[in-house]
Amino acid sequence: MKKRSIFIGALIVLCSIAMAAPAGALSEKDWRKQADNVCRQSQTLLNEDASTVPVDSNGNPSAADFSAFINDSVKPNYAQVIGSIKALPAPKAIKAQVKKMLSLLQKATDSISSDVTQAGFTKYRSAPYRFAPYRFAPYRFAPLFAPTTKVAKKLGLKVCGQ
Repeated sequence: MKKRSIFIGALIVLCSIAMAAPAGALSEKDWRKQADNVCRQSQTLLNEDASTVPVDSNGNPSAADFSAFINDSVKPNYAQVIGSIKALPAPKAIKAQVKKMLSLLQKATDSISSDVTQAGFTKYRSAPYRFAPYRFAPYRFAPLFAPTTKVAKKLGLKVCGQ
């Protein structure tokens, strides 16, 4: 819980700074840096949460544990990412792409059912997948998060969607 509080606290500070700045005040370079920092913090929290998910001798969580992880960690985490990046004043030149990326991320996250299983989640993966509690990256599941990743790359983000 302390990890989540730190993450939320960091996002609140970031959002406060972003909201205090006039619209369009960030350069594209500064916007990318701040957006990537949000995603870096998000990924750190997801990895820490994934490391607490119990796994069997094959390294796989039970269906209930996997579903709880997705619903209790991944979905709320992505909601925080969307809100934090939305709060950053994007430069006018990339504002439409940012809006598109966040919309695609929201759509992908919303499409994951509340009773998702690992088998159901991995159907989105183009290659075999094994739950890796030390490195959980749901945005790597193609084609579910592929459109978001494509836009993030076009925006020049190094952490978000990579």
